[in-house]
Amino acid sequence: KNDDVKKAGNVFYVEKRILKDGEYLGHVRIGILDNSHAQNFSFVLTYILPLLFGVALIGGGCLRLFIGRTVLSPVIRLSEQAKLAEQGEMVIFEGGDRDDEVGSLSGSLEHLNAKLVQIQSELDQKVSERTEAVSKVNHKLRDEV
Repeated sequence: KNDDVKKAGNVFYVEKRILKDGEYLGHVRIGILDNSHAQNFSFVLTYILPLLFGVALIGGGCLRLFIGRTVLSPVIRLSEQAKLAEQGEMVIFEGGDRDDEVGSLSGSLEHLNAKLVQIQSELDQKVSERTEAVSKVNHKLRDEV
């Protein structure tokens, strides 16, 4: 018989030899797809899609941890330290050694805190000087009365 049925991948094909007076002239190949595309789609839905979802979920979790540790945690600590500085406590801001926005923010807060401490010190000195001056005037008035 000169017909051969073969399968290559997901294609069934038939080859037909072309003969003329017993002499081989060539062949013709006709193919048809099997239904493995439906099976491939089912494979994608069953295995590949959940795998990609799992990888995306794990990747998102890792990204959240990375961003949380490198950006959010330092900003939250700087916020807490700024609140302490606002209450008048002496604070050394963390993260000033970093070469990013958090380091810049930390340096700015440190500079601002130093100015506030200086202004508070000057204000306290002026208050004590004026209190002393008022006290002297008060003593003079008591002595005269």
